[in-house]
Amino acid sequence: MTCDVVSVSDTMEIAKIANLLETKQIKCVPVVRDGKLVGIVSRANLVRALATTRSAPPTIVDPDDRAIGDQLLAELRGMNWVDISSADIIVRDRVVHLWFSDDQTREERLTMRVAAENLPGVRGVEGHIVAPPTPGAALGDGGGQI
Repeated sequence: MTCDVVSVSDTMEIAKIANLLETKQIKCVPVVRDGKLVGIVSRANLVRALATTRSAPPTIVDPDDRAIGDQLLAELRGMNWVDISSADIIVRDRVVHLWFSDDQTREERLTMRVAAENLPGVRGVEGHIVAPPTPGAALGDGGGQI
């Protein structure tokens, strides 16, 4: 049990709930309305919701987004001391999303953020830090082999 309970409102978007579960490393979250518990959303609920939705038509990547991503990667590759292999960079609507592993140094994360902020055309930068996967975590709690 934890003293710092994380909860969501019944109007929160599914994508934000998924992000919360990932960043807080929790498997489920209580849903509240007017301060009262009205449900619980789990990872399994999110997977079921995804499985029942129709696939969206393929989206065309905005050329500006692609150019920003390519330019950022080129700049970071020029900095030999920055490990970009454990970072995930996504550009959407000219906003750069940097997904970092929590074992990356603060200096690396800050360098990547500043590099992204200084690129022409970037409207914003959002940093997300996640724990590195634990061995066997993708295999479920049983730790079995696939």
